[in-house]
Order: sequence, then C-alpha cells, then structure tokens
Amino acid sequence: MNSVAEVPSSTSARSSSRALLETLRAPLLLSPIADVTAGAALAYATWATATRAGPPLVADPTSSLGLRWVLAALVGIALLAAGMAQNALTDLDDDREAKRNRPLVRGDVSVESIRRLWRVLIVASLTVAWLISDVAGVLALTIVVLSAAYHHGLKNFRVVGCVALGACRAACLALGAVAVGRYDDLAALEGAMAASRELEMLGGRVPVVVLLYGLYVFGASLHASTDDEPEISSWSLAGTLIAAGAMGFLLCDLVLFLRIEAAPAVLGSVTVGGLSTAADLERMTQLLIAAGVLGVACWFTGIFRAARAAHRLPPGAITGVLLSNLYLFDAAVCFHAAQAGLVTLPIAGGLLALTLFGVSRLMLRSFPPT
Repeated sequence: MNSVAEVPSSTSARSSSRALLETLRAPLLLSPIADVTAGAALAYATWATATRAGPPLVADPTSSLGLRWVLAALVGIALLAAGMAQNALTDLDDDREAKRNRPLVRGDVSVESIRRLWRVLIVASLTVAWLISDVAGVLALTIVVLSAAYHHGLKNFRVVGCVALGACRAACLALGAVAVGRYDDLAALEGAMAASRELEMLGGRVPVVVLLYGLYVFGASLHASTDDEPEISSWSLAGTLIAAGAMGFLLCDLVLFLRIEAAPAVLGSVTVGGLSTAADLERMTQLLIAAGVLGVACWFTGIFRAARAAHRLPPGAITGVLLSNLYLFDAAVCFHAAQAGLVTLPIAGGLLALTLFGVSRLMLRSFPPT
C-alpha cells in the first residue's frame, strides 16, 4: 500500500526537478564552463610568455589551476542560473499572455521557490568568487548588478539592454582569466599586460578577447530582442552581422598565424615545458598546427551556422544558433591561446568546450527552448 502511495510523490518530485531545470534553461548552463575555460587558457598563455621572458610576473597556475578553475566555473554557472531565475520572475506577466508553456505559467514550479533559489544562487556565487580573489568578487558583483539593472529597466531599451548582457558574458570569460592569473596584484597585472604585448597574436590578449566576446553576445542579444517579431528585421540582421564580425576578426588572426612553418625556430629559442630534443620540438609544432586548424574550423563553423540560419530560419531559431555558437567561440579562443603562448594545455580546454557544445545540443532534445 505504501509503495503505491509513493509512486505519485516520486513522479511529482521528478516533474518538479525537470520544471526547475527548464526554468533555468539547462542547456545554456554549461556555457559558463566554456567561458571560464577560455579565459583561463588566455591567462595561462600570458603566464607562459611572461615566464619565458624572465621571472614569472603572473602567478604560476599549475599548482592550483584545477581548483581555481572549478570554483570559477561554479560561480559562472550560479550567476547564469540566477539570471535565468530572475528573468522567469520579471517576465511572468508577459509569459502568461504570450508564452503559456513555460513552467511558472503552467504552475509546475512555484514563484516563491524560484525567488528563494535566486537568492541562494546570488549569495553562493558572490561568496565563492571572493574566495578566489578580490577581483573575481568584483567581477561577480558586476554581473549581479548588470543583470538586476537589465531585468528591472534596461531591457526596455534595446541597445543598452543588449550592451548589459554582452558585458555580463564578457565578465564571465574574464572571471576565468583572473582565477588563473594574479590580477589582484598591481605588479603582477603590469607584468601580465607586458607579457600580453609579447604574444605572437593579437587574439592571445585577454582584454581583446574579452571585448570581442562581449561584442559577440551583444550581437546575439540584439538579434534575440526580435524573437517575437514575425519576420527578420534590420535589428535581427544587424545582430547577426555583429556576432559574425566578432568571430571573423579572430578568424583572420588565426589564418595569419598558420604560417607556422617557422615554429621550430621560435620554439628552439625559448624554454617551453623543458623541451630539449628535436622530437619534442616537432611534436610541439604538430600540436600547434593542429590547434590552428581546429581554431579555424571552429570560427568557420560558427560563421557558417549563423549565415545559414539567417537565410533559412525564423528569428527565434536563429537566436538558438547564435547562443550555441558561444561554445565554438570559446573553443576557438582556447586553440588560439595555445598558439599565442606556445603551450599545449589550452588545447585540452578547447576540446572540453567542443564536448560541452555536443552535450548542450543533446540536452536541447529534453529541454527544447520555449
């Protein structure tokens, strides 16, 4: 008798959990991991360059890289989940009229539970961020403030609201960089900036990539603001072009660096991971060439997907393509960082971002966008 009574309770719990994940847009919650990984890869490349130039001016990330990366990724996930919860709460009245299939409107999850979850996520993310460093804490607080400003007024102004969203995601990528580099130390920061100027490629510099990533998200958000319009407008086209342009900039940078036939000579003049034999140099060169090819493939795929979607799909579906391209952007940044810093560890980050891309696509089958 008890087992019969437990079945509805278990089913209800699963339904409630699913509704909660749907409210938080589960497939998108993997993207902050890719953002943080890309930022960490850039900082690691900068650290390697600074070390080769002399005394390491950026904190050696190898001793605590794993833990700091995990903490930064958790902060990124919590902040995005908090933003999604806040979005569900502030848009509830509009959703009751236009999007009645969303969990809060259906009554599958309560408003109070979402509000309570939002508070927990905010407190947890800020606490963990400050454990990483003061700069990480400031970045997390900036994201919280920008998200609140967006949901309580800025979203009524198309361009300004999209700038706020772009800044939030750019700050998430920067969070990965500050989790690896000692950017809360003024001397270390100056050293990192000096090392950044020594990188072989413009795209290896943390500030440049942060700005480009923010520009990409701005373009994607600009397009997303037209999702409820029946046809593609000038705003949606502008957003798609801006996003593609942000990806295209670093694509050109990557293509230029594929003239890496000189890599053995470059590597032979520096100390990279204790390389001492011609075989080591050849292996490193092959890995860097592979990173360049993978990076170009990611950029090209992202641009191609956006261009094809703009011609064939309705506005809402194009937004999905642009958002899923975030993983490709981050993967290419990691491959880019490997070439810029002449190190191979960021290649693993790029492969992780591509894996997350695949997993998110699979999750869309269970949690289709609403």
